[in-house]
Amino acid sequence: TKEDLVVHRMADHETESARVVRARPAHTAPLDALRDHFLDGLRRRDPITGLNDMPQIRELTQLIFRTPALIDRMQRFRAGGERALTEALCDTTDAPELVARMASVQIIAVQWALSMENFERLISGETADARYPDAARSAEQAFALLANGLAAVG
Repeated sequence: TKEDLVVHRMADHETESARVVRARPAHTAPLDALRDHFLDGLRRRDPITGLNDMPQIRELTQLIFRTPALIDRMQRFRAGGERALTEALCDTTDAPELVARMASVQIIAVQWALSMENFERLISGETADARYPDAARSAEQAFALLANGLAAVG
């Protein structure tokens, strides 16, 4: 479809979290591996983290989030990532399917929220380099919430 042609540049990221979990070093918790991977993506200015201010990347992202059909395609992309991560967690940990599914939904939601925050900040005029320290701090806080539960907000 036309939508798939637009988002194909991000297609390799759909199951990225699952690949990270499957490829993590022995004795590394899945969440630790995912946090480290996201932080590395911020350092590299990987567009999927929202922290890339190259004009063509910013324009593509704006197009996606201004176009209802593309937003719908991105939601399917997100759901595919959740399914793949759930499967990876079930295959590589002792987590029951429901626990793996709930963890996947939360992890993918946090990754997307962090990416969107970065993207919105860049759209409002911040540079990727200026945003980086706050983006890394936000990612650390968000993954700490995932690791420790939501008691910190109560």
